Amino acid sequence: MEFEVLGPLRVRSDDDAPELGVGAQHGLLAVLLTSPNVSISDDRLIDELWGDDPPASARHLLQVYASELRGILGQAEGPRVVRDGNGYALRVLPDELDSERFAAAVARARELQELDPQGAERVLSEAMRLWRGAPFSGLRRSSPTVREQAAYLARLHLEALHTWTDVRLALGRHRELVPELSALVAEHPSDEA
Repeated sequence: MEFEVLGPLRVRSDDDAPELGVGAQHGLLAVLLTSPNVSISDDRLIDELWGDDPPASARHLLQVYASELRGILGQAEGPRVVRDGNGYALRVLPDELDSERFAAAVARARELQELDPQGAERVLSEAMRLWRGAPFSGLRRSSPTVREQAAYLARLHLEALHTWTDVRLALGRHRELVPELSALVAEHPSDEA
C-alpha cells in the first residue's frame, strides 16, 4: 500500500486505489498521516477535525470515522487504523509514505552532493518524481497540523530544488536550468536562496 501526500491525498494498493471520499475519513487519514505509527489522542483528533466547535457526538463520530477508514484501507497486512490507549494510530510500513521517502532522498542527496554529484542528481531526480503538487491538497478542510505539515513539506521541496540546482550547476548543466530557474523565480519571487 502507498500513502501519497505530496499532492492530492490518495492511497494506492496493488489491487486499486481505495475510494476515500472527501469527508471526515479523508480528514482523519490526513491527520493520522502527519504522525504515522504514533497514537494521536481522541481529544486532539476531535480538535483537529472540528476545531473549537465539535458536535456533541464528536467522540462517537470519531469512532465511526475510524471504523469506516479501517474498512476502506482493508486488513490484508493487518489493521491499518489501530486503537491505542486513548487514541488512534495509522500503521504505515517503511517506504509506504511518499513524504518519508522524499525526505530520506533529500537527506541522502545532501550527503552525496560534494563527493558524488552525479549520484546526488540521480537521487534528487527520483525524489522530484514523487512530487505531484501542493501537499495534502484536495481536502475539504485542513486541520492545523495538516496545514503545518504541508508547509514543512513545501519548504523541504523548495530546499530540495535549491540543492538539485546546485548539483546540476556543479555538473555543468547551466543551459538546461535556465527555464527551470525562471519558473522557480516566478513562483517564489521573494526567495533569495
